[in-house]
Amino acid sequence: MIFCPKCHSQLVDGAKFCHICGNNIEIPLGDCGSCGKKNPADAQFCYSCGYPMGTIMMPHTYDTRSKYNFQRLEILEEQIKTVFFEELKRLVLWIAPDKIDEYLREFYFKNFTSTLARRSEQLAEEFAELHVRQAFPSVLLLEKQLEHAIGSLALYHIIYNCAHVSSVEIPEKIMRYERAIRGKVNTKQMVFDYLNFPKERERVFTDFVKMPFSTLQNAAKNYVFAAKDEFIYFIADQTLLGSGKEGFALTEHAIYWKAPLEKPHKVYYHHLARLERHKTWITINGHFFSVNPSLNVKMLLLLEKLKAVYSTN
Repeated sequence: MIFCPKCHSQLVDGAKFCHICGNNIEIPLGDCGSCGKKNPADAQFCYSCGYPMGTIMMPHTYDTRSKYNFQRLEILEEQIKTVFFEELKRLVLWIAPDKIDEYLREFYFKNFTSTLARRSEQLAEEFAELHVRQAFPSVLLLEKQLEHAIGSLALYHIIYNCAHVSSVEIPEKIMRYERAIRGKVNTKQMVFDYLNFPKERERVFTDFVKMPFSTLQNAAKNYVFAAKDEFIYFIADQTLLGSGKEGFALTEHAIYWKAPLEKPHKVYYHHLARLERHKTWITINGHFFSVNPSLNVKMLLLLEKLKAVYSTN
């Protein structure tokens, strides 16, 4: 199973072009050390057997083709500013889709233009140097890291300049994870910092010894199909009477959930492809998910961060 690196749509096996956006699919492959299956170069786990792979190094010839002009700093700075506004609008569509104009007005009212100019210059210099040194195994990974940094700048504006605009409180502490790296970040703490459960009214269990046994048993039977040694961060029960038959859980590897009248779902963080907001719910890789308006937004932000952490070194 592979996904388009541009629009993240799931691709037909053997596809050379994306059937959604038309992007030319150029995904270098490497062999899994356990089962031998071909995997994308930036795979963290084998899609077939789940074997930890790390990043499979690309061929020695570094592909320098990019949509960003890493050779011209002044052009790259302008491209970064353009992407900033694209990211700002994308995030606002998740947080408060009816208030895009207000978030843009605050950009000018709070004089964030000077911050954007200064940060664009810094990022342009940093990533131009990384490109020259070929510090990433592919230009695609370099582009992703740049876009993560730009997205963090847009999120900074939303959190610090626009807190009064939206009814959803985005925790300030999530900014500490701007460049979180797998293996160097406390993923469990990051999950709880993003979701900020003390501000929510959901029934969440982290101590499974104190969790009602029948609730835990029903959760394990109905949707939390974690592996034997897979550490579970929490289980959130969404049933009215506390039966545990519906809800969601996050572990060190994946998200598990079951909504009313829906079958259970499980998505590994490195397989997260499409995260979308709808009227009163969200979808994860096309599957329905909903808690409440506040947690739905924070889940989108968290899953996007987990996707970034688990898909790159």
